[in-house]
Amino acid sequence: MKIKEITIYGYGKFELFSLKDLGSLQVIYGPNEAGKTTILSFIQSILFGFPLKNSHESRYEPKSHSKYGGQLVIELDDHQTVRIERVKGKATGDVTVTLENGTIGGEQLLEEILDGMDRQLFQGIYSFNIHGLQNVHKLKGEDLNRFLFSTSTIGTDRLMEAEITLEKEMERRFKKSGTKPEMNRKLAELKDIEKQLKRSQEQVDHYDHLVRRRDEIDNALIDYQRQWKQIDEDFIQKKEWNRLYPLLIQKRQLLENITELKDIRFPKDGRRRLEQLDSERLSVEKRMVSLTERKKQLEQEIEQLTVDETFIEMEETIEWFVEDLPNYQSAMEQKRAIDKDLEQLFDEENELTSKLDLGCAVDEVERFDVSFAVKDTIVELMSRKEFLKKQRQELDQRDEIIRYKLKEKKREITDLMEQKLPDEEIKKLNDIIEEEEKRQILEREKQWIEHRLNEWENENRKRNDGNARLTKTIGVIFLLFCTAAAFFFKFFEMAIAFFLSAIILMLVLLITGKRDRKKEYVNQNQSLTNQLEQIERDLDQWNASSFERKQAKRMLEKDREIERRVEIERMNYRLLEEQFEELTNDFETWESDWHDVEKELKKIGEMYYLKPNISLQHLPESFDYLERLKTIQIAKKRLKKQRQQWNDILNSREERIERLKEQLSIQGTSYQERVLYLKQKLVIEREQFRKRMERIEKKDELTKEINSLKEEIRFIDEKRSQLFQEAGTDSIDSFLEMEEKSKLRAECLEKMEWIDKQLNSSIIRIPESFQHLPKQYPDVVFSEMEEKKKELKKEIDRLERMRATVSYEIAQIEQGGVYSELLQQYHQTKYEFMEMAKSWAVYATAHYCLRQSMDKYKSEKLPKILKQASDYFQILTQRRYLNIYLDRQNDQLYVRRSDGLIFTPDELSQATGEQLYVSIRFALAKIVNQRKSYPLLIDDGFVHFDEQRLKEMMHIIKDLAKEQQIFFFTCHSSLLSFFEDEAMIQLS
Repeated sequence: MKIKEITIYGYGKFELFSLKDLGSLQVIYGPNEAGKTTILSFIQSILFGFPLKNSHESRYEPKSHSKYGGQLVIELDDHQTVRIERVKGKATGDVTVTLENGTIGGEQLLEEILDGMDRQLFQGIYSFNIHGLQNVHKLKGEDLNRFLFSTSTIGTDRLMEAEITLEKEMERRFKKSGTKPEMNRKLAELKDIEKQLKRSQEQVDHYDHLVRRRDEIDNALIDYQRQWKQIDEDFIQKKEWNRLYPLLIQKRQLLENITELKDIRFPKDGRRRLEQLDSERLSVEKRMVSLTERKKQLEQEIEQLTVDETFIEMEETIEWFVEDLPNYQSAMEQKRAIDKDLEQLFDEENELTSKLDLGCAVDEVERFDVSFAVKDTIVELMSRKEFLKKQRQELDQRDEIIRYKLKEKKREITDLMEQKLPDEEIKKLNDIIEEEEKRQILEREKQWIEHRLNEWENENRKRNDGNARLTKTIGVIFLLFCTAAAFFFKFFEMAIAFFLSAIILMLVLLITGKRDRKKEYVNQNQSLTNQLEQIERDLDQWNASSFERKQAKRMLEKDREIERRVEIERMNYRLLEEQFEELTNDFETWESDWHDVEKELKKIGEMYYLKPNISLQHLPESFDYLERLKTIQIAKKRLKKQRQQWNDILNSREERIERLKEQLSIQGTSYQERVLYLKQKLVIEREQFRKRMERIEKKDELTKEINSLKEEIRFIDEKRSQLFQEAGTDSIDSFLEMEEKSKLRAECLEKMEWIDKQLNSSIIRIPESFQHLPKQYPDVVFSEMEEKKKELKKEIDRLERMRATVSYEIAQIEQGGVYSELLQQYHQTKYEFMEMAKSWAVYATAHYCLRQSMDKYKSEKLPKILKQASDYFQILTQRRYLNIYLDRQNDQLYVRRSDGLIFTPDELSQATGEQLYVSIRFALAKIVNQRKSYPLLIDDGFVHFDEQRLKEMMHIIKDLAKEQQIFFFTCHSSLLSFFEDEAMIQLS
């Protein structure tokens, strides 16, 4: 899959932004905050949806407009073009997928196109940045090994986190020798309940007997307590009657008194109400006198206050001048600031003109082309000029180094040739070596003949020895015994083999016993002795000593070594000559490039009427000065126009206040003084007007209040007359007499109410008639009832003591838990333990499946990834490190250096560790990419690489781009030299 076109409606800082005709390798360059990471996030958001609001990833919602989303045009592996558009909608956005044949779909069709790829898996395999590299040098030891191993499987450390999480969850529930995990605690609890259950079984029989005894005592207690309660209730009722009897007599007397006063009527709180009305009337009369005096005083003050009505009528106009005064002052300040700015611009213009020494008038500068295109051309030319200067220095250094090396190589070759041996000496030494080789051959023949003679001698002695014959006879007997044993155990094939071996051995004994080999021995011995004597004679004739032979060998070896070194040095000399020739060509190329750059600089200087020396030495600064001059010309025009506008504003204000002066008496000479006078005068007139209006309002309020008090006095008199009517009187004396009778009746009713409360709270029933009431009970009746209660209480106490003893014994048995309860608790605890075990089994199964999958991955796919990663690692480290190995037992990665030493990842330097991580990520992406191709997104991940390894990294990226599309985001301009211009996109 390749991305051919990117269109952003609105995402982060981008609005209506597009990139088209994207190639297999696309380098996107820009400074910080140019939007590189925004584009990377946009690609993933269109493919997999916008991040959720509670996600740790940024949503890049635009701040200045409502457009959100965009589209990608991709080319699938079958060369079909697909357009994917995603805009703001539900949580992850609304997506529309349009195929080349016109088919339109949504999320389901997109999932089919992506073949199940999700955001996390894509980020783990096809997208990485500096944060992944930072994780490499943050981790140490075993954590780093596990991180890199997890990276080699799915591209991130999610696999490592999943395994650690599963192990923690398993250990949180159960440990082999632990006590704190919940399953360990539940298992200990289960064992303890089982012990209690066994003890409780033994106490069941005695427990049943005690329970029956307790039930008998409970029945007896219930009977005695019922008798005691019945006597107690009768006792209470009789006592209650004796208490109520005096109250009933008193109630009967009160009823008679109330009947006599039944026609009396008096208003409630009549006396208090009358006194209150009299007090209120007196208070109102006093207030009326006070308000009348205050009203007269206000009328006098109103006559004394005078107001200039003209200022009040012109209030809005005066306020406008007061409020506008800061604007007038601001306009004055603006005008003065503009004059100052113009003066500064004139000074700066003169200074820049003197520096530039232009060949034209200053006004001509405004027509100069100072666009970014020209500036970029100048920057590029100056950059090329600086580059050529550095290149010339490098060429001079190389020239000096190569000349020195050529001289040294020539001297070394001469020295080596002088050390070589003459040809005659070499021939003589070779003859000595050849003679030594012949002598060694004779020595070996002599040793072989002596060894052979010793063997014949030993063999002859053995043949004449009778013990040898006895040994062979014993061997025949042993074979016959083995034959019998094999037949006995029914191993017939083995028995036949043993028997045949015995027959063959017997035949050999018979044949060798009859043959006489003495003659053969004598002949062979004589022949070998003659050969030995001849060899010894030849060796005695040798003249060269052992020291001479060794010396000749050493000299020849040294001469051959010198010859080999001479050939090597001559080859190096030829290589240096080739380098010198290349360097000469480089010098010629440099001269041509330098001339072209100076020609272009002069041409640009002529456009701006600059002198040649300025064009060659100070063109960038001169261009900046010209830009500033053009800016000054524009600023001068703008400031002059603004100054005229402020003059118009100030003149209009002054003309308006002159017209106002014709209507009002205004003091002051300047505009500000006149406005301040108007402001002060208006404040004074307003205050006078406010005071006069306040007093008029207060006078009206007092008039209303006096009228209200008069109405209140009339109302009080009406209420007093109404109160007399309610009491049925027409004077104060008769009103007070009626009050006394009303109090007497109220006291009787109050006592009656209290007695009724006492009677209603009684526990016995009250007679309806009070004429014939039963008498009170004598004290002797209560004494007899008390005696009977004491006897019953003693019997109840005795039974309760017995019950307490029995209950204590039952409680002692129940202390460990009743058997049925313990049995139920045992099964409940066992059930809870099994539920915990099921929960633990889920994590254990997941952990087992994860390990099985990893083992299969390690044996099938991981070797391919590590082989590819080793190739990349070799390239990145210039073959300093050769291989990446995996210890399958411990999931441990190792790397082998070129000298054979083995290192773990945490023993590597920070940069080398990052290069190992990059190699694994690239290898994983390449191997996975063989099944289905996806773009590879790289965001500035090589900041710690040195120059040479960074160069190798760029070569690897170019090589990968032949098989899959790569987006490389960077803010380092030094990396752009590795790529073609067609592959680069620059963000501003």
